[in-house]
Amino acid sequence: MPLREDYGGRAREIEIKIKNKLKDCGYSCEKNPDKYDIDIITRDGKNQFYVEVEESYPNFWPSNKTKPTVPSGLITLPIRKIKFFIADGERMSTFLQANSTVSTINEFCNIYRDACDKKTFEPKKDSARIWIKTSYEAISFCIADQIDITLALNRKLPDQDAVDQRIKEISDHNTWQFVDNIWYNPLVRGSSGEIRGDPVLLILGTVNADNQRLIWDSMSNLCSGINEVLKRFKRSVE
Repeated sequence: MPLREDYGGRAREIEIKIKNKLKDCGYSCEKNPDKYDIDIITRDGKNQFYVEVEESYPNFWPSNKTKPTVPSGLITLPIRKIKFFIADGERMSTFLQANSTVSTINEFCNIYRDACDKKTFEPKKDSARIWIKTSYEAISFCIADQIDITLALNRKLPDQDAVDQRIKEISDHNTWQFVDNIWYNPLVRGSSGEIRGDPVLLILGTVNADNQRLIWDSMSNLCSGINEVLKRFKRSVE
């Protein structure tokens, strides 16, 4: 079955914090009953949108820092999670039904051969889909949506030059491999410091990115960040 973190651990705790914050913002939300689907189903009046949540490893995002101190200087998303955000997510879902995760960059490129070669990934357009990366214990956050994720897949990030430079600086690491914005990191760790089983990551930008598409803020401003993403999504499908 597809890889899924233990929902009885910190994954459950952080989702509850985000759900409570969304409710404070006036949204109704519920845990997705399908544990292999996106985490939270949220409604804003008549409109429905979806939220996926991750929490940073505490050593990478200490409580006295606004931004994480990850050694790579890069913000990443497990590549298997693009199934929630891209138009052809079913191809990834089908692959994961027979495989626990995506194990190598070549494996990912084989799943999406044409889109990888031509950089023609498209975002889902059914509703806004939001990824939230929080600091440990959800003090600060980073936010992205399906548009950001397809920009990353198509190597068109707003800070792509900075990402390219950072990859160049760290590409001689013995165990790391890079193809465009795809990163193989077999030592990637989860929020509790455990070695994770999903070593293929999508780079969404640099930690120090200062642009309108990769937002860093305190959790008290999550509602305004969500609202901006919802407005951007609405404009993208009009």
